[in-house]
Amino acid sequence: MKSICAGVFLMVILLHGPAAAEIYKYTDADGILRFTNDINQVPEAQRKQMTTYDEVVSTAADQEARAQRSAAQDQIIKDSQAEKDAAAVAGLKNRASQLKNQQADLKAEAEALKKAREELGPPPSRSASAARHRIYNQKVQEFNQKNSAHQQKLNLLQEEMGQLVEDAGDQAADIGLEP
Repeated sequence: MKSICAGVFLMVILLHGPAAAEIYKYTDADGILRFTNDINQVPEAQRKQMTTYDEVVSTAADQEARAQRSAAQDQIIKDSQAEKDAAAVAGLKNRASQLKNQQADLKAEAEALKKAREELGPPPSRSASAARHRIYNQKVQEFNQKNSAHQQKLNLLQEEMGQLVEDAGDQAADIGLEP
């Protein structure tokens, strides 16, 4: 019974259109532009030159429908923003994962450099041949180049991690970063 009453009420509201009235625009004897919704207020001499407009008055149902459309549009905007936020967080998580992988690679590279340094051993004695000194110095230079390149990669990674933390803001902890 309630659903029948609700259906009838809804049909009455939907079928009941807005009320309409005419608005008249004319210029009075003093040259002032006037508007009225009463034809009797328009002087007889001005009636031929007057302009007529249809006024539409909204009903309560029209206002409710507009409010519902507005609420629905607001929800669409909120949902869209939530989707954008979720996509941004996913992008941040992806970048964080990539940087963590680079960090792990650099740790492995640091261990390899540490082992290479140990393999260099001490410099040859003063009595060692010049050739042996050249070979050792060449190995030291190669090691220093690798170590310098590693340090540059490490510095770049630290900058990128700092930028990611800054970009993530309050969400840094959510994506597994420490500010």
